[in-house]
Amino acid sequence: MVNIEWDGHVITAADELYHTVWETISGVKTIQSPVQGTILNVFNGNRGVNEDDVICEVSTCEESLQSAIQNLVEESEYNRLIE
Repeated sequence: MVNIEWDGHVITAADELYHTVWETISGVKTIQSPVQGTILNVFNGNRGVNEDDVICEVSTCEESLQSAIQNLVEESEYNRLIE
């Protein structure tokens, strides 16, 4: 549905004097919709994307939405699963 290109930095070396060597890394993350539907709008992420940003707007049917909802878990269950 959407490809997000990203850039970041990773520490590749450090010593006891707190000298740090950084390497620039980049990649592409593909996000697939959990529902079938039609993409109505894709929002411009040129300013960057935060975790609360809407990436795209999708129109779907009730059946597809209900099917996707069945696979959701509560936050406490999610936290238990990732521990």
